[in-house]
Amino acid sequence: MKYFYVLMIVLLYSGMSLTGQNTFGPDQWVCADGSPINIPCVGDGNWSNYQLIESGDGFFDGYAPFMCPWSMDYYPGPGDVESGYVNFCLILYGSWGNITFYDCITFFLIEPPFAYAGENVSICQDESYQLVNSYATSYSELFWWSYGDGIFDDPSIVNPTYTPGVNDINAGSVELELIAYPLDVCDYGYAESMTISIFERPYAILPTNDSLDCEFYNFQNEEWMPIPLEFEAGAFNAVAWTTSGDGYFYNPSAIPTDYMLGNDDLMAGEVTLSVQLINECATSIFETTIFIPQQLINIETDGFVGISSFLDLSAIPVSEVLEPIEACVAMISNQNGQSYIPHLSYQLGNWMPEGYKIKMNCPGCLALFGEPIQNRTFTISGSQVFLPVLCESPVDIEELFAGHLNSIILIYDWGTGEMYIPDPGVPPTLTTLLPGKAYSLVTSNFGLPFNIEFPGGNNANTSQEMLLRQGWSGVSLCLSPESPSVEDIFDELGDNLVIMYSNEGVWFPQEGINTLGPWNRNTSYVIKVENDQNLSISGSPLTDKTVSLQSGWSYLPVLTSTPVSCMQLFSSVMDDLIIVKEIAGTKVFWPARDINTLDSLQPGSGYLIKTSGNINISFP
Repeated sequence: MKYFYVLMIVLLYSGMSLTGQNTFGPDQWVCADGSPINIPCVGDGNWSNYQLIESGDGFFDGYAPFMCPWSMDYYPGPGDVESGYVNFCLILYGSWGNITFYDCITFFLIEPPFAYAGENVSICQDESYQLVNSYATSYSELFWWSYGDGIFDDPSIVNPTYTPGVNDINAGSVELELIAYPLDVCDYGYAESMTISIFERPYAILPTNDSLDCEFYNFQNEEWMPIPLEFEAGAFNAVAWTTSGDGYFYNPSAIPTDYMLGNDDLMAGEVTLSVQLINECATSIFETTIFIPQQLINIETDGFVGISSFLDLSAIPVSEVLEPIEACVAMISNQNGQSYIPHLSYQLGNWMPEGYKIKMNCPGCLALFGEPIQNRTFTISGSQVFLPVLCESPVDIEELFAGHLNSIILIYDWGTGEMYIPDPGVPPTLTTLLPGKAYSLVTSNFGLPFNIEFPGGNNANTSQEMLLRQGWSGVSLCLSPESPSVEDIFDELGDNLVIMYSNEGVWFPQEGINTLGPWNRNTSYVIKVENDQNLSISGSPLTDKTVSLQSGWSYLPVLTSTPVSCMQLFSSVMDDLIIVKEIAGTKVFWPARDINTLDSLQPGSGYLIKTSGNINISFP
């Protein structure tokens, strides 16, 4: 705190003399800086008594008689300063009690200047600072002074903005001083200082996006390894990591650290990691988004292997998909004979949901990104098929081909030599199809093609509710059940089930007979129960809702979850349709006889149908 002196006096006249003697003189402006007010002497001694009337709460120091050459000092009290003035009136009485002198004087009190520069602050080196907390009172003018080389936008106002100079930044701080100059009657000025500390802003060289590859996956333990977070960063005192997912940091308050992916991270395919770097001047936030492969295809040997993907990569060329392992790829082809040979042949276009046969010169691993395929129906057509695996988890061959096992001659793994042959006398070495692989499928299917449905995608679990009435009825499903076993599907019936059959076999629980085999969505079943019973059957929605029927009588399922009009459903096959009837009822749809007591087919029910030729019926 600094003081300096300026002497200033303003005189105003307001006194009076009843006898023509001396007066107090004019009213005065004085500085309320703690100094006494000198009250001038009056009169020439021609008085015997006096009366002094004052308005203040201060005190006197000096001789009371007011006789020249003596005078009095008055020290203003707090009330005087607060009110801004103090009055004195003097009455002198002669020896006969007469008034020989009367006069008043007012001293107007002006407070000295005061200045507050503000608290010390910290800023970043690329910032200016507005001195918002500074203030000043009772001043004639202000001036800001810098002991550095920065500049004020206006050094004469109370709250200017200061921009540090190069020397300020290099020094790491600068002292600023606010000077308040006094009004005319005060002697003292006032100066106050504050310090701005200048720091480098926290920084980090962190990639905005990053993608994981096979290097971060432990194939032996089948789990992702911790992700190292190590990068250049500086000018910080504290660290705070956060994640948009459900993983965790080994040390959320450190750089470097490791991040362990959570289940939600893996399901989302990406996670954003944020780090706050904190110092005296700022909290800087940096983010990186880590993209997680939705499928890894690890090719551990050279030679021929089969590969496929359950991701929708149909917008990406085969050459781009294989780019990470291009150096190891000799060639790749599909079942149509189209191929891609790096730098030589580009017959293959974009990657399709089909099987590929690839020849590797060395092991390699593909990290694939994309959305899972929603339509997981694969059509088996022809005698030799490159069979893909269009699901995230291993799938049992006999469950996948339920209802079509008699069409399989051989399934062969090019990479391992393992095979599946549906012959009880030949134990299979291949029973499960693995995601990422493709297999050679040899079929006896020289007639109509058939479809298989891989789990997942649009086949996500749902359920079908139905009511089985006492006695005989027809039953079918509009979904693919979780288990293909009819015993598992209708396990809830227990002893209430009497018998169930179709063209493929019979299930007679009381006699321990079951020749039905796996559930076949392409047919309906005849069932008998002792009592009414509600059923809830879980499974995945059907993506292929077409039924292929041979000429003659067939059991017809209902592959839709809502009732469907007979006229609408059979409109395209009227020439070959003879009759449709309830399995255990009297309603029929008989176009040739113009009989239509069966308006619609009901979900969960089964019907008998007779046609004059082979037909395909597509449910909505």
